Amino acid sequence: MKKFKILSLVLSVCMAAACIACFGACAPKDEHEHTFATAWSSDENSHWHAATCEHSDLVADKAAHKFDENGKCTVCGYQSEPEPGTQTCGVACPVCGKCIDVFCEEDEDKCGDGLVSHEFEAEKGILIPGTEGIDESIIGKPVVRSDFAPDLIIVGNLSRNVPSAVKFVIDADKDMTVTLRARVSKNNDYVYTTGGLNIIVNGTQIERDTYIDFPDGWRIFEWLNFGCIELKSGENVIEFVSHDTDDPLSGSNLDKIELLTAADAVLTWEETDNPIDIA
Repeated sequence: MKKFKILSLVLSVCMAAACIACFGACAPKDEHEHTFATAWSSDENSHWHAATCEHSDLVADKAAHKFDENGKCTVCGYQSEPEPGTQTCGVACPVCGKCIDVFCEEDEDKCGDGLVSHEFEAEKGILIPGTEGIDESIIGKPVVRSDFAPDLIIVGNLSRNVPSAVKFVIDADKDMTVTLRARVSKNNDYVYTTGGLNIIVNGTQIERDTYIDFPDGWRIFEWLNFGCIELKSGENVIEFVSHDTDDPLSGSNLDKIELLTAADAVLTWEETDNPIDIA
């Protein structure tokens, strides 16, 4: 009887130990909480937040891009590449892939089509004098002229007057991609606008092969398209600066610039009161 009691006690202890072990094994473990990056990851089709924990194969918030009219995703900022071969014009915008050539056919997609126009007159910009050039008679401050045509005021004396410039200081209400155009005088030959003028946006020079077409006189003005540029929220500086050249056909007179934006964009600037030098 005594042995039976001892055996029963041993069995009871063993069963209790087994239950405790089983309970410990079956009890829920502390759940792992995944963490994800705040910056977007992306490919050509979609964007997502990548995991920053040890589960690197996990993603969150994955979704297809939502592109604006310039091919930029409005959620993550991914910029799509222009589709090759979509234009037959000589020069396409490197950002949106649409035509910026003056010889664009009427049925081709042009950079800035369908956007809202904001114009800024050159004579209301900040005029910066030049200090050197091949003709001493034109060195100095750019000239405001009203003698080209009725109701037309332009800025001249930019060609070979280095580094004379017209500066436009424009405030934007948000970061945005816009199309930059300028109304410049034609020349006596087919030349690049940037052959005599550097176009600088917020400290970065843009290089676009935009021709001044038709050699029929330097008092005739035409709109030229320089393609997409990036504006930041707040102050932006766009400059047309004369650079060193000995080409007598380079450079142009400047009437105004135009920024083409989405309908909800707000652009403002403070005009400069420059007197007319030649009436």
